[in-house]
Amino acid sequence: MAIRDLLLKPVGDTHDLFDSFFREPWFPAITRNMFQVDVKETDKEIVVEAELPGFLKEDIQIQLDDRSIMIVAERKHEMEEQEAAYRRRERQYGKVQRMIPLPADVNLDTAKAAVKDGILTVTLDKKGMADPNRRWIPVE
Repeated sequence: MAIRDLLLKPVGDTHDLFDSFFREPWFPAITRNMFQVDVKETDKEIVVEAELPGFLKEDIQIQLDDRSIMIVAERKHEMEEQEAAYRRRERQYGKVQRMIPLPADVNLDTAKAAVKDGILTVTLDKKGMADPNRRWIPVE
């Protein structure tokens, strides 16, 4: 493990602590605008999977830097004239976003993203040296 990783580990641990704290049910207003993610790591890549049901690929934006990924999605409410009045309205509209720290430096040029069946999958190749650039990547 590189010395940089050892020095940054407490920062990641603190982020994880706050992330899990605000995900708990006693903060329903905050969790309503959160989505669930899984981060998997192999020797060669990092895969981030996010649950985004009901979002089209055009509604999703991803910003990537060497040690984090930000996923932003917006579900727009289409106004339509209706004769019927709502008796119950549970579907949420608006913007959700989440910043996820990555466990290793990634290659910004080879990042891929695709959405299928409400699951956004972002595949990131790992690399050794940090690239300070930041880029937007398209969703297929």
